[in-house]
This record gives sequence, structure tokens and C-alpha cells, in this order.
Amino acid sequence: MNWMEIDKLLYSMIPLYEDRELLYSDIKKKFNWNDSQVKAAVDPILNRKLVELKQTKDKPKAKAKDKPKDKAKAKAKDKPKDKAKAKAKAAKPKKAKAAKKSNL
Repeated sequence: MNWMEIDKLLYSMIPLYEDRELLYSDIKKKFNWNDSQVKAAVDPILNRKLVELKQTKDKPKAKAKDKPKDKAKAKAKDKPKDKAKAKAKAAKPKKAKAAKKSNL
């Protein structure tokens, strides 16, 4: 087994574990490695993963739109829109469905 295959296995195993010591012990058993070999193989991958996670968390979120605090004002603002939608729906004629042809 070469290092590329080992890295693939390690990358697939790391997200499954939350406890670092448990991860180390399972990898140690799987590959029959000693502690220093496990740390040398796993720590660089974990450090890269942690940096990637921190970078994704640090991205600024879009600001939420200001919501009106007064519900009565919000309802008053929504009513004209609802009336306009109802008028637009009433003005549009519905399309007639085409009759299905029978294959007889």
C-alpha cells in the first residue's frame, strides 16, 4: 500500500471521529503503526482540515433584511400587494387544455 492509498483511507476515516485519541488508536491498529507513525501521518491532515473548517466559518454572512417591528405596519404593507396579485390573477384568462386524441 502506498502513501496515496493510505492518505485516501485517512481522509475517509477522519470525518468519522470526533475524539482524536480514538482516531489514533484505530489507525494504529489498522496499519500496525507505532504512536509516532500515526501522529506523523494524521496530524498534517488534521491541521489542513482544521484550517479549511476555520476558513469556511470565517466567511461573513449576508446581512439579514430589516424586518418591520410593528406587525400592523407589516400587514398594511402586504395588503396592497395581495390585492394587486388577486387582480392580476383575475385578469389573466386560463388556457384551455387541449383534448387528448384517442388512438382508436
